[in-house]
Amino acid sequence: MTCPRVKLDQLIQYVDRSLLPDEMATICDHLCECTDCQSEVAELESIVAAVAQLPEPVEPERDFWSALAPSVVKPDRLVSRLGEAIALRDVVAATRLADDCRDSIADMNPCDTHSAALLDAFAQVLDMGMARWGSDLGYSYLDVAKAAIAKFPKYPHDGVRLDVCAHLEMVEGILAMHSEQFDAAIPHFRFVASLGAQVSEQELGIKANYYLASAHSKKGLYSKAGRRIDKAISLAREAKRPEMTAACEVLKGWILLQQNQVREAEQTLVQAMVVLKKTTDCLSLGNIEGSMGRIALREGLNTDALEHFDRALAHYKKYDNRHRNVARTLVNKAFVERLIAVRSSKTVQISPFAKSEGEASRLREQARRNLDEAEAIYSSCCKGSAHGKCRAITIRALLELDESRFAEALELAEAAEEVALASKNCILASRARIIQCMAESARSEASGEEWGLSAERARAHALVALRQAECTQRKRLVARARIWLGITNLNPYFNDTAAAVKEYGKAVELLGENDRDHVWDDLQLLKCKLNAAGIAVPDLAPSSFAK
Repeated sequence: MTCPRVKLDQLIQYVDRSLLPDEMATICDHLCECTDCQSEVAELESIVAAVAQLPEPVEPERDFWSALAPSVVKPDRLVSRLGEAIALRDVVAATRLADDCRDSIADMNPCDTHSAALLDAFAQVLDMGMARWGSDLGYSYLDVAKAAIAKFPKYPHDGVRLDVCAHLEMVEGILAMHSEQFDAAIPHFRFVASLGAQVSEQELGIKANYYLASAHSKKGLYSKAGRRIDKAISLAREAKRPEMTAACEVLKGWILLQQNQVREAEQTLVQAMVVLKKTTDCLSLGNIEGSMGRIALREGLNTDALEHFDRALAHYKKYDNRHRNVARTLVNKAFVERLIAVRSSKTVQISPFAKSEGEASRLREQARRNLDEAEAIYSSCCKGSAHGKCRAITIRALLELDESRFAEALELAEAAEEVALASKNCILASRARIIQCMAESARSEASGEEWGLSAERARAHALVALRQAECTQRKRLVARARIWLGITNLNPYFNDTAAAVKEYGKAVELLGENDRDHVWDDLQLLKCKLNAAGIAVPDLAPSSFAK
């Protein structure tokens, strides 16, 4: 063929009458003016006619198909069964079917009718806890999916049907999410979500909006995330898919928690659990327990938080004891153990009836062991997880700071910031800067020779942390940056009490009245320093500062 405007496969589909009506009309118009394509179509039609004249096939003496048919699943049937298992959150069935089609994915021919839909379903199973499967054999299912998508044409997928485009875009987006490339993932999902009724598969709209909400949430953009997850839930309810609705509600609960709507978050999570506990979706059940643990932590119920995290680990490990969510939960446990140790040490200092300092040391060692295990998982199995690695490093920095090893704490916090900036994550970068501020503040208060220089560095870190936090919608992170800016302003080197009071007030407006976690501890530290300076400030009561 020499025509630059129409490809041979389009003419084949035209002759076969398998194009969409508008595509048929476009090719028909083109044929009116292109003699090359007219000749090509005439030749194709003659081949079809010749094939039609072939003799009828001879039936074999034995019926081989009746014995073979039960073990063979047609591609369209496999896609349907896999999609149904995903919608029902039936991880057992989904993983079995995905395992059965692994070789088909590896040897996939992009020209096959159902290849894009099958690859999309396979990629979604990865998000149900299977991404690492096959690693013990020298490859992973995630690698299989990456190799398969590379065989397809890149966007705008010239000459490809719209529904096929939608499936390919979903795969590209899911793989970008696994690499924590959230900015790259968003356009893929936005394209699919924009199609609406142009594609007949209702589940595509649900999943596209769900993944958009997840990507925005990872970036700390909770207003956008909230709108997208509400749309996903609405579509899932319209499709009468209670299990998909519940899976979306798990993410909804997390977003509500980040927006300080704690009670609403808890209610949403409980509602989702009622449905999902009837399924085998261990990842979603683990995520519910993890979110409930964060709610308990927010309210100062640290023992309850650890119990929730232990239940989350039990769910995650049912399918993969080295899943990234296992590592994430171990990091969460280390954070709580370190927090209990800090509070235990403070109690020992003021009460003769408190537990010994040895208990605090034991908790810090347990936290370090959990971080060791988490980092081993991140290093060997989740090499793209900048978020998890960064959180582990920052907690190590806090543990060093607790024992007055300022240089070691600063070195770790700086390493965490490098990881955060490399992944363009403002949340992680702000946290790392806050820890640098804390270390320099502590070093300054230790009355070293460079106490003034340490004070200046501390305030510079606090200002950068605030600027980075304000790039997100994470109110509590902004509040914590303001708290530490207030603490540095009270350093004798600055002694700016007016600025400290201002930061205290702004922080209080951003926090929930029932918050009793590490951010609340930091707020109490600022309050005590203000009281010591002769300035009385109210407790968590935003209205007193809003007037």
